[in-house]
This record gives sequence, structure tokens and C-alpha cells, in this order.
Amino acid sequence: MKKVFYLINITLVSVLLFTSCFEKMDNWYTETSEYDGRFVVSATCDEYSSDDVPLSDGMEMWIFNTAKNAANEIWIDNFSIAGFHMKAKLNVNGDAKSFKTDSDINLFYDSETTYVLNASGAPVAYYPPAAPTAAGTKINCVTLYTRIKVDSAFISKAAATTPGGNKSDSVYLKATLFHDAFEAESYQTPASTWDNPLVPEYDWRVVEGSLGNADGWEEHWTMSGYRYTGFPEDLGKKPPIVVK
Repeated sequence: MKKVFYLINITLVSVLLFTSCFEKMDNWYTETSEYDGRFVVSATCDEYSSDDVPLSDGMEMWIFNTAKNAANEIWIDNFSIAGFHMKAKLNVNGDAKSFKTDSDINLFYDSETTYVLNASGAPVAYYPPAAPTAAGTKINCVTLYTRIKVDSAFISKAAATTPGGNKSDSVYLKATLFHDAFEAESYQTPASTWDNPLVPEYDWRVVEGSLGNADGWEEHWTMSGYRYTGFPEDLGKKPPIVVK
């Protein structure tokens, strides 16, 4: 009987210790947990309404912490501007209830697009254009969507009503997007690189010191929506757009 009693005691102690371990476990949250989430949003542009994305398209915007896991540093990922899926690592001021960036920050997206402009400043070709046939030709160019500045943003608890009538957190983000302008020039490449040593070859290069903001090209975008719920009635007419 003593052996049985000892075995029962050992079993009880083991169960208590096992339970105690679970009781001491804490949930881990990132330093940006108030921001973190998956949001279904619309996107509207003050300058080009033809690029607007309605909420029913199911476009998503993701917010999460960076590897640094700092309270004021977040990734905003997956949102779509004028057909480009983008992301940005932001240093923000404030908290999830009201935040912004003090300056513009680099944007990242799948394929950088740069145009050559004509004399009136309209895009006419992709950069670099066809190889030049002489040195000394200069062209003006613009690279689209290089930087973003968050002018105002907030996430509000249970402040949104989803398309299916459910309550969810709302998200709002108003931002300015910038483009870069630069001048390129044609030049004669080193003779050692020519296919035919008797036939000069030419290429394009950025004029040193010419890179800067494309003044007047700024775009003002607003993204707003709700925290993704996963409920079928909230998915709208189309499934969410998720970029992998």
C-alpha cells in the first residue's frame, strides 16, 4: 500500500508542478502591439481619383513591428498605390491613437518605375531609353513613389462597422507620397568596352548632384478601413488582396 501511496503522491506533485508552470506563463506582445494587425482598407487619391481603390476590393494593409521591436518603429506593408504594392518602415511619433512621421521615409515596392520626360514635363518613355548615339545629350527623368510621409493616422478600438455589420477596430492613415527627379546625360563609354574598337559606344548616366524631389508631383493618399475579422460576411464582393 505504501508504494501505491507514494506513486499517488508523486503523480499529484507532478500535476501541480505542471499546472503551476502554465499559470506562470505570460502572453508575449510586441512593443508595437497596439498597431499590429491586418486591416482591410480603401485608398483614395486627392489628385488622381481614377487610381482609387474601393473598400469592396478587399485590399489589405498590414502593420507590424520591425526586427528592432521598438515602440516607435513599425512596418506598413502590402498596401497598393496606383497598382504598385508597397511597404515602408516608419519611425512614428505618438501612439496608435494618433501618430505621424516627422519626415519622409523611403518606400519599397516590387518594381521601381522611372520615366523620361518630354519638354513639357510629361512621361514619354521608360528610363533608360535606347542607347544614345552621341555624347552630351541631356534628359529629365522622374522615379515614381520613392518616399512617404504620414501626415496623420490613428487606430480606434471597436470604432468601425464592417460590411457584414460586425464591430471592429478602425484604421485611418493620410500620407503624402513623393517622386524623385534627376537629369541624365549621354557619354562615351571607355574604348576597352566597345564591341568594335573602331566604333564608339555611348550610354546614359545620372548627372551628379541632380537628384532631388520632383516638386509639384506629390500625391496625397488616404487609406481607411477596419481590422480584418475573417467573417465571410465581411469579405465584400471580392476576396482580400494578399501579396506574398
